[in-house]
Amino acid sequence: MAEFDGDSEPDTAFGDSTITAPIDTLPNELIAHIFTMGSTSEPIHVDGRTKRPLPFSLLVSSISRRWREAAISSPLLWSRLSFTADPLANLWNAFLFLPRSGTHPLDIHINPKSMERVLEIILPHRERWRTLCVIPWGEEALALTLRAIRDISVPLLQHVEIIGPSGTLSQLLGLPQRHTSHTPCFQLGAPVLKSVSLYRICTECGPPLANLTAFIVDNKVTLSQRHLQSIVAASPALRILRLRLRSFEGSGRGPIHIPSLRQLSLERCASDGDVILLFAIIIVPALESLELAYLSEICVSRLILHCTQSPGYPCLQTLKLFGLRNVTLSSYHALFALFPTVTSLSLLGV
Repeated sequence: MAEFDGDSEPDTAFGDSTITAPIDTLPNELIAHIFTMGSTSEPIHVDGRTKRPLPFSLLVSSISRRWREAAISSPLLWSRLSFTADPLANLWNAFLFLPRSGTHPLDIHINPKSMERVLEIILPHRERWRTLCVIPWGEEALALTLRAIRDISVPLLQHVEIIGPSGTLSQLLGLPQRHTSHTPCFQLGAPVLKSVSLYRICTECGPPLANLTAFIVDNKVTLSQRHLQSIVAASPALRILRLRLRSFEGSGRGPIHIPSLRQLSLERCASDGDVILLFAIIIVPALESLELAYLSEICVSRLILHCTQSPGYPCLQTLKLFGLRNVTLSSYHALFALFPTVTSLSLLGV
């Protein structure tokens, strides 16, 4: 084995500029594809109040002229727009990302200090929105956003996520939000919208709840059985349902059939009984994953009683239980025995 002598000259080939790096032997199309894979795996900068690192697409395009040409020639590489409190984010998105993205569908994440400026940038490109995640900093910013996206059409939008501001007086007191009016978003059409996630915002102020495959609502509101039935009826292919509510009002109108549902998560109603009522009236023969949270021993007993009288869940593979309170070992054994097909079990905070 060759040894390096500290007093000797280094190998002349090591610094030879005529030697081509292995990656530079690849065609531009393959380099652009590698860059695209790297950009799609780049995590979203969640904290909009701190400066973000240089985006991946800008980073690779600053290495060399060839890499820059490969990056600029790939519209997909510039189709993820992330707006934060950093003023550079607006400049990058407006003058680099949007022009270089061409006509490619856009994935937009908004967590800015000035919502008005961001809306000015993205609204002219609404026909290209594919995913939209909005995190307003306050009630005024939320109201501004909802007004701006109310009377528009979004023909390519597939997923929307709206996260309302936290820390308001109503939320600290555990009270539902108060609205002077309820006006849905995207009233001129969202024909391919499949996934809706609403956090701290009422469903009446969100997008159309029809033809969905995934629906998540996390808000301290009361959901009625009638409203849930209307959502399910309008989305026969619903596969994912996650409800975190203040309370649930049953109507005695019979069960709610969701034949396509694969994942169900129920948690944090003010009354444990509401969770059991929800679970009892939802008929989900194809359910594969079930999450239940914050149940007492009494409610677990009621859950066991219900499951012994129900048709069962023959496809259930994953069971997740969070924050169960004072549940006895015998109740755990009885509960697990009800789901013999489960191959993945998670117990957190129990």
